[in-house]
Amino acid sequence: MFAEIYEVNLHKTKDLLSKLLTRKRFFILIEKFFKEYCETNPFLASFFYKYFWDGSYVDVWALPIVLLDVFRLNTKTLTFYTNKDKNFLKDLKIVLQCLEGYIVEFFKDNAEDIRQAKENIDDYRYILKLVIEKIEFIENN
Repeated sequence: MFAEIYEVNLHKTKDLLSKLLTRKRFFILIEKFFKEYCETNPFLASFFYKYFWDGSYVDVWALPIVLLDVFRLNTKTLTFYTNKDKNFLKDLKIVLQCLEGYIVEFFKDNAEDIRQAKENIDDYRYILKLVIEKIEFIENN
């Protein structure tokens, strides 16, 4: 019985993760986060330029895909980024913590419906915490 409940919750979590991280709204949030917050923060700017520079622009839309891959423990993606820099996961964790703060402020400042804003904040915070937990799992194993 417990295994069935766990499996259903795990399935819902994966669905929620994929649903939220591949939504157009999240891609727009990532763009705004980069333009409004990262470009003026040397650490965040260097993170995006180091890992997501695509020859002529920073491909911020790659971040949601990387987050999904980290959550799914995609070893090919993890190896690619950790080969670029062994501190990738540590740096990513910091970026996600900054992103979480940005998302909270964004939805508070742009909410027409307070209840909906709280749901959005709670959903994104939950998902980002799950990815951070995966990063910590990877770092400790």
